[in-house]
Amino acid sequence: MEGKAEGKAEGKIELLQRGLELRFGSVPSDLVQQLERLNSEQLDALIAAMMQAPTQESFATQLPNGHTASNGAISP
Repeated sequence: MEGKAEGKAEGKIELLQRGLELRFGSVPSDLVQQLERLNSEQLDALIAAMMQAPTQESFATQLPNGHTASNGAISP
C-alpha cells in the first residue's frame, strides 16, 4: 500500500511541475525539491494553488514554510 501512495505523490509532483512549466516557464530545482518533501494532502492543496496563482512567486508563498528570496528563488 505504501508503494501505491508514493506513486500517487510522484504523479502529483509531476503534475505540479508540468503545470508550473506551462504557466510560468522553467521550475527552479529548489522548488522541485520542496515539492518532493510534501505529503499527498499538501500536494493536493498546491495543485489548486497552482491554478490560481498569478505568478510562480505567488505560488511559492503557498508552500508550507516556503517563501521566495529577493532573486525569486525558493527558500525553505
